[in-house]
Amino acid sequence: MKNTRVALVILALPLLYKPAFGQEQEIAELKKKNQELEERVKRLEEKQQLIEKMFGEKQEDPTHAETVFDEGFFFVGADDVLRIGSSAQLDVRIFAGGEGDNTFLVRRARVFATGVLEDKFGYMVMPRWDNGVATLHFAWLESSHSPYASLRIGQFKEPLSLEGLHSDQYWDFVERSLIVSTQLPLEDLGILLYGKFWRQRIEYGLGWFNGRGKNLTDNNDDKDVAARIVLTPWKHARARLLRNLNLGVSYSRGENEESLGGSRFRTGAGTTFWTFGAGTVQSDDRTRLGFDLEWIFGPASIKTEYLEQDWGGLARASVREDLTIDGWYVLGSYLLTGDEKRRNKPVVPKAKFDPAKGTWGAWEVAARYEEFRADQDVISSGIATGTNKVTGWSVGINWYPNRHMKAVLGFQHLEFEDALTTNGTSQDNEDVLTFRFQFIM
Repeated sequence: MKNTRVALVILALPLLYKPAFGQEQEIAELKKKNQELEERVKRLEEKQQLIEKMFGEKQEDPTHAETVFDEGFFFVGADDVLRIGSSAQLDVRIFAGGEGDNTFLVRRARVFATGVLEDKFGYMVMPRWDNGVATLHFAWLESSHSPYASLRIGQFKEPLSLEGLHSDQYWDFVERSLIVSTQLPLEDLGILLYGKFWRQRIEYGLGWFNGRGKNLTDNNDDKDVAARIVLTPWKHARARLLRNLNLGVSYSRGENEESLGGSRFRTGAGTTFWTFGAGTVQSDDRTRLGFDLEWIFGPASIKTEYLEQDWGGLARASVREDLTIDGWYVLGSYLLTGDEKRRNKPVVPKAKFDPAKGTWGAWEVAARYEEFRADQDVISSGIATGTNKVTGWSVGINWYPNRHMKAVLGFQHLEFEDALTTNGTSQDNEDVLTFRFQFIM
């Protein structure tokens, strides 16, 4: 039983799909999981006693290994845990102004295996079939022998940005903000040291990465250094109001040698609003700096973030310009049914969807405003085409039938500083209505 309880603690800590570094786990959840497994072990012991009584022989230890189906398929051993799970996001897009083609699509589809070896080594392998294209999403191994310093190597998320480190499954909107979706690699190949200290008030991550994004080999010897620190100063305060106030700073720097010709920035709905001209190259230092705040109190949350990327010098033929891009967003959400909002975790409805019992799950409303800005000189010189400024707002209604499923109805309005030409039609704004159904198990 002792070994099984150890395995359960491991199971409850890192195995839910949360690719960000150092995810906090709640004591209440651990206690609940521990109680559930203790009850299961008790039933197995009773079964063992019955077998001995009936057949007069002893069965092998029933607690040495166990199969559990709960939030995925678990194999639980004495000091090893394997979880096999899957997730998918199914979208319906409707363009209100006719700027694009209305469509159904499988936005994301993933299967993953994650777990713990010998109590202290964690791992994850996750292929993806986003938009029907098969690639590798995550593949990493880590050592967690110290609560203050874990070491991870492989392909995973860089320690950059509040929004970037949140899972798509648990974010408040269908689409990420433009500044994050266009200026961050999100996943990359490298090595990361992360952990928490000062009674979990300070969370940090420090990594060394290729700097080109997932599934891409590096094209120069210089690597990107990325770092992030999150301060939760009132985590243990008696007053609950500020316990979940998180203040974050992110930074990265590295030399980049890249041919940018034809590279594009797109909206979440796929509209191109920035294109680098043919022959554009970058061979300079690239830096990113970000500041963010996340505050959660009961059913309410507020998130805001500012991110700036200095691309250094870009050249096309005899023309050279420096490019700096920055942007920000502010986002608020509220669970109308009074359920608890959690940090990068699924909402667990107080009452699951069951019409026969008159329960309808959890309901949430959300709103966001955002801005994206770039140097106009880069467009004026012909190095890039498109628009240097995009502003927009989004509203959404989120429904959680249970902890595994989520339905989102969202509307996004974007305005382009300079009119774009799409399919031969000039447009200075974009209106998109999106419905998403998703699940994770």
